[in-house]
Amino acid sequence: MSDLEWAIQHLPNCTLVLPPPTQLSEQSVLSLIKSVSRQCNLFLQSELDNSNRLALLQCRREPSATGPSKYQARTLRHYLTRVLTPNHRVTLTRLLCGDMVPLTFRASPTRIHPLEPVDYPSKQCRACNSLGQPESPQHVFLQCSSVPGLYAARERFLTEIESLVALPNSRSFTNSESLFYLKSFIFGWTSVRPTARFINEAVILWKNFIKQDLEGEEDGTSDEDA
Repeated sequence: MSDLEWAIQHLPNCTLVLPPPTQLSEQSVLSLIKSVSRQCNLFLQSELDNSNRLALLQCRREPSATGPSKYQARTLRHYLTRVLTPNHRVTLTRLLCGDMVPLTFRASPTRIHPLEPVDYPSKQCRACNSLGQPESPQHVFLQCSSVPGLYAARERFLTEIESLVALPNSRSFTNSESLFYLKSFIFGWTSVRPTARFINEAVILWKNFIKQDLEGEEDGTSDEDA
């Protein structure tokens, strides 16, 4: 009962109350536990739906090996058991939990439209430079062609993944398509493992590019100067 009382007190906007001692019964306690669990799920979903950084988790369905994907607010996620390489698993988890914005990527996954000029200095892709494209994870992984090695890594990945996920005839993804397919790759039971491997490789390539770009700025040089 003390655990239930603690949960009720710390759950935001919770309207639940403990029943008086005279009304305690096994049924009333079990009913209260279900209500607390339901309130927790609603709170978690609200946090997801209102966070730009967590766009990859919005509207997700948990896949399974034997049946259709279904909504589960809290569960042991498939990528935590399906992705066997620790580095791949950590990188994917950090990406999904919004830990890479804005330190690794300038723009969150919700940035799917071309930027307004006022957003160029802070949100524009540092590789594409003058194209007005947001530096979102899905743009870097599936659209950007200005990072050495990334285009080749993407082509290898798409060739492998097309046997697991239906792809459009053209691999020139739009902003909205890149977000859609990235989520499809991640939340597929069989596709998550090669996807995690590609994401880890792409993040390494991207970080190396950014590091070289920053070092060039500190040295006062550019590609044109070189």
